[in-house]
Amino acid sequence: MACKSLKEKACKSLKEKILLFVLCLSLIFSNQIQAHSGAFTAPHTHIEIIPLLIDLDGDLKYLHPTHSISLEIPFFASPHPNEQVEQRLRMMGLEAQIIHSTSWRFDHATLTITYVVILDALAVRQSGVKLQMSLVEPASIVHGSATRAPVDIPLKSVIFHALTHLSWLSLMDEHVQASLSEKWKKHLKRYVPEAFRFLGK
Repeated sequence: MACKSLKEKACKSLKEKILLFVLCLSLIFSNQIQAHSGAFTAPHTHIEIIPLLIDLDGDLKYLHPTHSISLEIPFFASPHPNEQVEQRLRMMGLEAQIIHSTSWRFDHATLTITYVVILDALAVRQSGVKLQMSLVEPASIVHGSATRAPVDIPLKSVIFHALTHLSWLSLMDEHVQASLSEKWKKHLKRYVPEAFRFLGK
């Protein structure tokens, strides 16, 4: 009986040690996951809308809120981002001639999806939309390395990239071609890379 009692005590002690060991492991892994939780969470995502127009004076301009350099809206899983952009524009009384995603960038744990929007200048003036109108500044495309994106991308370079993208579409996409006015096609010619300018002839 004494031998059996000793065996039971030894077995119970072993179970307690195993349970304590498992509990310690759980705490260790839990702390590691919490310490690195940023690696497992999805980035904050929003949509950047860049409404472009050729103003009545012939200058290329873009619209943005007075308190921000660009118009940003939250990103939702549904509907499609194109529809989200279109809905926001209609809420402001604007009708887009072209809506197209031209780039994305990642900065400070935020993923930004950029949409360029072509608007009619007269319609914008008549809508009374409360957005500031600024001149599109001369710029160039910012380059990173072969495997890394640029660290800092100013908005003027984002717009330049969007216009370069649109210039390519104006030559290759029949839907974009049909939606662009002759004034817009003329403006976009200056953004076509020189090696591809023969395509527009």
